[in-house]
Amino acid sequence: MAEQVSTPSYQVYTKGIDYPKSKQEVISYVREHGAPDNVIRVMEEMQDRQFNSAADLARAFGDAKARIEGRR
Repeated sequence: MAEQVSTPSYQVYTKGIDYPKSKQEVISYVREHGAPDNVIRVMEEMQDRQFNSAADLARAFGDAKARIEGRR
């Protein structure tokens, strides 16, 4: 079974990110900062849009995580 990812855990990999960023820019940033595959998988499920703040990204991450967990 895939390791669970908590919403706050991804913040380690987004620390220092400058906003606004597109979904793909966020994914590239976290990859460069060593994010594990389970964090990247959740981010790939986020809506393809621009994120203007850490709070904006947190909401999108939480929504994507909830959708993934709902499929189990």
